Amino acid sequence: MRLPDKVGRWTLREAPQRIEPAAYSTTWTALGTDLAYRLKQIDVYRYSADDNTEILAEIYKLSRQMTLTACSLSTGEASRWT
Repeated sequence: MRLPDKVGRWTLREAPQRIEPAAYSTTWTALGTDLAYRLKQIDVYRYSADDNTEILAEIYKLSRQMTLTACSLSTGEASRWT
């Protein structure tokens, strides 16, 4: 799957990063998540806009038939947890 270079006011700021099974976090492997979900690869896309907001899109390829996508928006400001 390939995402567009531009989404609204956000532009892809670098080439997408592909994370293969050998590079997975040991936490994922220790939990068996990679096996349980048949995780094949993760593609990471980072978009940014002139106002310092960022969109992070992660595409999890689970099998030939299943893909999961997660997106988050960052305003560039520090978050405060209470």
